[in-house]
Amino acid sequence: MCEKFGVKHQRPDDYYAEMVKTDEHMLKLKDNLLSEQRRKDERNKQVKERQMKKFAKKVRRNRLSPEPCVLFLSRNIAVV
Repeated sequence: MCEKFGVKHQRPDDYYAEMVKTDEHMLKLKDNLLSEQRRKDERNKQVKERQMKKFAKKVRRNRLSPEPCVLFLSRNIAVV
C-alpha cells in the first residue's frame, strides 16, 4: 500500500546502528581491544626472547664444549 502512494517503507541498512551503541562506548571497546592486542604482542615478544635466550645458551654451551672427536684424539694421545 505504501508503494502505491510512493512512500518509502524500507529502512536504511544502518538504521539500527546508531541505536545499538554510543560513540563513547565504541571508543572504550576499541581501546580495550587495542590494549589487549598490545598485551598479546608483548607476551609473544617475551616468549620469543626467552626461546632465543635458551637457544643462544645451548649454542654457547656446544661451542665451548670440546668436540667429541678432539676429546677422543686427546685421550688417545695421552695414552700413548
